[in-house]
Amino acid sequence: SSIEEQIIKSSKQICSIFNKKFSEFSESEIKVWITDNRSDSIPDRLALFNRVFKLVTTFDLRFTQLVSILTLYNNKKGALIQVSTGEGKTFIGIGFAVLKFLNKEKVHIVTSSSVLAERDALDKTNNEIFNIFGIKSGHNGHSESDKRRRVYNECDVVYGSLNSFQR
Repeated sequence: SSIEEQIIKSSKQICSIFNKKFSEFSESEIKVWITDNRSDSIPDRLALFNRVFKLVTTFDLRFTQLVSILTLYNNKKGALIQVSTGEGKTFIGIGFAVLKFLNKEKVHIVTSSSVLAERDALDKTNNEIFNIFGIKSGHNGHSESDKRRRVYNECDVVYGSLNSFQR
């Protein structure tokens, strides 16, 4: 019920500095909010992510995706989630990464294959969302250790397969 309350609250959130709902923000207002980091409120941050998501993709996140993002975020011991095909695992990972980044935390996203890791790290839509927040992403599937080291040092979000993280 706590997660549901946060989702409902996020859909109605009004930002005091612009005196309007997050769902009405322009990209420039989003960047001002991010730069000034105006709120630690999870509903505020979720509403902001949903607005960026809509600006980039033209659709809102589904309830299942919002629940998954908050379930991951609210778990303080680390978590794995299982999401069915077609439910939007990629966007759930991005939402979780954004919320963690706003807490100044790095994120590792483990995928089932190095092909998926590289695809998600380099995807234009994913990077458009990340760029609005000032997030740099990369993948650790490089065969050269210098490239992998650079990814870990320079990126806020690192994608990789289980084997790549074990290496």
